[in-house]
Amino acid sequence: MNPIDKYLCDEESKFIYENRVKYTQTGDRRFIEEMVDRTVRSRQEWRTFCQSLQRKASAHETVMFGAGIWGGVLYEETRSFVPWKCVTDSDPHRKIRGLESICFDDFIRTYTNQTIVISSYKNYPEMREQLLKHGVPEENIVNAGEAVYRVTEYAVYFDLPALVPQQHEVFADAGAFDGLTTKRFLEWCRGGGFSYCFEPDPANRERIRRNLPAQAAYEIVPCALWSERGFVPMEMKGSFASAIRVGTEQETAQRVETVTLDEFAGGKEVTFIKMDIEGAEAAALRGAKDTIGNGHPKLAVSIYHKPEDIYQLPEIILSYYPHYKLYLRHYSFSHYDTVLYAIP
Repeated sequence: MNPIDKYLCDEESKFIYENRVKYTQTGDRRFIEEMVDRTVRSRQEWRTFCQSLQRKASAHETVMFGAGIWGGVLYEETRSFVPWKCVTDSDPHRKIRGLESICFDDFIRTYTNQTIVISSYKNYPEMREQLLKHGVPEENIVNAGEAVYRVTEYAVYFDLPALVPQQHEVFADAGAFDGLTTKRFLEWCRGGGFSYCFEPDPANRERIRRNLPAQAAYEIVPCALWSERGFVPMEMKGSFASAIRVGTEQETAQRVETVTLDEFAGGKEVTFIKMDIEGAEAAALRGAKDTIGNGHPKLAVSIYHKPEDIYQLPEIILSYYPHYKLYLRHYSFSHYDTVLYAIP
């Protein structure tokens, strides 16, 4: 038995750990499917949505609006019980493999009372208004993006019952991306907190400013967390996939400034650290040794970017403070978004 097992505090954590280890060792996706079945697909809100969608699809032709990433997820998760007619999108170049794609302008001209399922969460208000403007009845519009969001992005980092906000939380949001995790953090601690948003990609920093009100309690730190101060190559994608590329430099990579959390924090208190930094978690943890070892903050660390993460990241954390209780939770319909929680 791996010594990490004894730190896992519930059966769900042990189940996720066992399946992730088997997936790492074999590459067999059946272990991922078993994990998703027991975690995300079994959530009551997802099962309720699927039952409702199945009833609607049995009564009317059903069309998906939105051929982005979440549209692909929605199709794969529902095609066994929804006879999708087609997918439509305002961008004619976006398609979902296995599903007929029709340009929105062409589709709406021949609309005949089908149920239209919006796959996007972030763009739902605009897409809904677009449909209403073209005469689609409100009762024919289904918000699938909200259902996917509630069991994935909304739940991640803050749904663990053992995570209880204290009077004043100080959040290190490593890989802040668009600021929505910080927004969830401020909701979670009911406004009694402050967030440092570590985000080296300038396009993402602009997203943070758009998504967080100016009066919100946060500060943008335009650096990447790393094991030492300096500069590293980073591939800027203006999305959640922006990533440091040390050792495998891309021609499109730009050099960005790095800082350790220990050096940045100095005398500042940090009570909660979240890391989702595309494989740089081990390096960032090494730069947070004193912060973790002395202050014992709560941790929520992505543990799926590299095969060795499932073994290595818990060992690093426990080497700094062996009295953490560990939990694992999973938040996607695929292999990504498994999170390791460490609660002092």
